[in-house]
Amino acid sequence: MDASSTPPHHEKRERFAGIRSSLQGAHALLLEYPKVFHVCVQEISDDDWGVNIRLSDSLLPGMHRLPRSPLTIGAAWEIFSLTNAEWQAHYIPWRLSFDAKLICASLALGAAAIKEGRLIEWRDFTRAAAEHQSRKA
Repeated sequence: MDASSTPPHHEKRERFAGIRSSLQGAHALLLEYPKVFHVCVQEISDDDWGVNIRLSDSLLPGMHRLPRSPLTIGAAWEIFSLTNAEWQAHYIPWRLSFDAKLICASLALGAAAIKEGRLIEWRDFTRAAAEHQSRKA
């Protein structure tokens, strides 16, 4: 198949196919400013349009609750970007993080928040994410 007959987003879709099976059933952080959700990936599908991900709420203390569970999020290939540790949709305010250390740090923040009678706050998460990034560098 030459480049002129390659379907749009073919390379991204192939990369996604290699990652998605390992993340079926995975725990993740769903980040939708100003909320942080701990979720489980129930189902991942894709087609010529893009990707759809069905999530269930893990119901862990201190974390925000999904508006409904399961919840399906999606994005067209044109605005979807992915790495092994993170998926996001540009122009749509969601991001999924599969980074285990960041998830653990966020769960600890949620546990501390619930002891204070509140839920995890965005500023707490962004501080933990920045610390995590600096340790990775």
